[in-house]
Amino acid sequence: MGTKPIDSATAWGKVQKAIAAVGYTGVPDFDDPVTQRVVGRFGWKEICQTPTDDTSILRAQFRKAYESEAAHVAEVKEFAASGVPVHQKYLADAGMKELTEGLAARLKMPG
Repeated sequence: MGTKPIDSATAWGKVQKAIAAVGYTGVPDFDDPVTQRVVGRFGWKEICQTPTDDTSILRAQFRKAYESEAAHVAEVKEFAASGVPVHQKYLADAGMKELTEGLAARLKMPG
């Protein structure tokens, strides 16, 4: 939670490096959960098979998807930190297990 999120250009650079290092048959593992989710949505093999002429289109689509996902994660974190009830699925999507556990403990009603 304390790490600064990367921007879409940095994320795309990591994808490009993974294409060269991991290749079509491999399975990349990105340290940024937003990159991991966006790549999963696009499909790793589909990314690798994109014709060179279409790389700029893929990069633009990746940027848009990455920025949308990053904004979603930031919004979920903001809501959770402010105490607004957020469905567990969205917290998990935002990579907030540690915050979820602490928040759940604070919000428990005395039984």
